[in-house]
Amino acid sequence: MATTLIDTRKSIMGQIHESWNQFRSTDEAMVLMFGEVGSNYNDYHNIPLGKDFAKNDAPWTSKQSVLEKNTAHANKLIRLYIALNIDVAYRMPIWKFFEIQSGVVGRIKDETKLLKRIQKAMK
Repeated sequence: MATTLIDTRKSIMGQIHESWNQFRSTDEAMVLMFGEVGSNYNDYHNIPLGKDFAKNDAPWTSKQSVLEKNTAHANKLIRLYIALNIDVAYRMPIWKFFEIQSGVVGRIKDETKLLKRIQKAMK
């Protein structure tokens, strides 16, 4: 989960892989990769490590321009997580900030907007 800011001086892809490797042992990862639990039993060891995904198979983008843009949005949200002391269980994993799907930036902006409202109300 996003507990520290994404370090722009380090490889963003390395940080995504690290986040995925932590996420892969969760029930949510099992459902994402294999469907509902019980319908297709697999062990989490069958979920590839971040570095083992082929470029076209990874659930995240590898375009540098998108990585940099999403990092800026993600760090704003992570700052709010930290400032508001949001429980780690409710935070997005770092790899999800770069997920390949339409609307990921919109989702980040919506959550940021909501947390800013909460922050304002708490003052």
